[in-house]
Amino acid sequence: MKTDPSPKQAKKKRKKIHPYVPVDLAAAIKKYAAAKRVTESSVVIAAVDQYLSGTGDATLVLKRLNRLQNRMVAMETLATLQSEAFALYLEFFFAHLPVVHGDDAKAAAKQAAGTRFAGFVQMLAERMASANRFASEVLPDISNTDELAAAASGTAVTS
Repeated sequence: MKTDPSPKQAKKKRKKIHPYVPVDLAAAIKKYAAAKRVTESSVVIAAVDQYLSGTGDATLVLKRLNRLQNRMVAMETLATLQSEAFALYLEFFFAHLPVVHGDDAKAAAKQAAGTRFAGFVQMLAERMASANRFASEVLPDISNTDELAAAASGTAVTS
């Protein structure tokens, strides 16, 4: 029949190590442990665990900054795509714009332009209401901004 483990046995098994630290760091650990009313070992264990697991504040901030930078690169890529598409549109527009001579022809051209513009606004409203976007037709999977940023900068995505 088994008995309940003693308090010593209930503790996690630990290995004793003897790292050498600078005197001022040892004093800081001792002062911190006294202020928090914990053992020096628990302070060192928590610090080493946080360092090795990568959950320290600096690590988390750097990861967040990396994600934000990737999103900024993605936004820059989309803005470049939009400006290039608009420039291409204007180039085609001016290439096919007829020269209008005479007052009657100018009035007819103005009316046709108004009709075309109204049609353009209607098509734009329909496209904006749908999930279909020009950028999604041109660029691969823009839902993942980290991958888009990596593709734009020519680097691999790291998590």
